[in-house]
Amino acid sequence: MTAVNTLSLLALVISDLIDMYCLSLLGNQELAAAIGFAGTLMFFLVSTGLGLQVALAVLVARAEGAGNRDEAKRVGSHSMYVSVVFSSILSLSAWIFNVPLLSALGATGSTLQLVSDYCTIVLPATPALMLGMCCASVLRAIGDARRSISSTFVAAALIGLLNTLLIVYMQLGVEGAAWAAVIARIALMVVGVNILIRRHDYFVRPSISTLRADARHITRIAIPAMLTTLSTPLGSAIVIRNMAEYGDTAVAGAAIIGRLLPVLLALC
Repeated sequence: MTAVNTLSLLALVISDLIDMYCLSLLGNQELAAAIGFAGTLMFFLVSTGLGLQVALAVLVARAEGAGNRDEAKRVGSHSMYVSVVFSSILSLSAWIFNVPLLSALGATGSTLQLVSDYCTIVLPATPALMLGMCCASVLRAIGDARRSISSTFVAAALIGLLNTLLIVYMQLGVEGAAWAAVIARIALMVVGVNILIRRHDYFVRPSISTLRADARHITRIAIPAMLTTLSTPLGSAIVIRNMAEYGDTAVAGAAIIGRLLPVLLALC
């Protein structure tokens, strides 16, 4: 399980490094700075999803451990429905107010326009990312470690290939990076859902009565987990906001460091 989680994280962070490297080949510091601002905003959204995944993994693993596969399917499905609805609300809010949010992080001028264009394309695909991550969590919770890594590897490989094609060869810059991220997120969702349905028959239709009961259990675990995971992006936002006072070069440097550190942290 540790090896699978490490490989999954390494695949994702290395794909981020490839993303940054491809943008750096264009020789425009504003592009790297834009990715730094966008990554900080996305980090908030992903961190809320991680809190929900903690609840999902706990509830599914507990039901599986008790030998109650039906309960595990129900609570797993309901957790994923809650995650998609919650992430849809958050991503829609961020999509509508992306300019004020990015301005609060310190983005200005042409960099603000670049990062706003990036977020406008990527943010609608956030629910797909959350669902894909939830599928991987369910697979780990039920002990299917090998298949849980499949969707992550597919997404990472797509980001690497598409970034090279769209950014380096087609010279699409931030827009190319955005569309590569969207396609990778959709692929992450499609592969994960396909594995859960075809291999494990894990999705069930939502029931209003049981959904309400499960939602209480989900939120009881998810809210403290969210508050914990949000501390990291909050710290990153403070750093980026202070870096922005020194210009796009400083933000670009912080963005590069932010892509390098997770490679080491993934091993922990």
